[in-house]
Amino acid sequence: MTLHVRFPEIRQPGEKGRELLLASAPLLTPACVMAYVLAFWRLAADLGMARDNAPQGLLSHWQLWIAMAAALHLAARRSRS
Repeated sequence: MTLHVRFPEIRQPGEKGRELLLASAPLLTPACVMAYVLAFWRLAADLGMARDNAPQGLLSHWQLWIAMAAALHLAARRSRS
């Protein structure tokens, strides 16, 4: 008689975060493009070339949208490699 013992799979501590990153990686590029579009639209609104109906407050600054887009761009590039 042969007895087979199965042990549960041991995971590394950071593996769950890696799975989440791999699952959300395809959404990073469209989010990056959207942030760039909002940044340039807000810049055009500040220059008077587009209609200004953006929300007031922190999200009304084009510099913030450029920074968010650059961060998303870097995250998207890192997730591909």
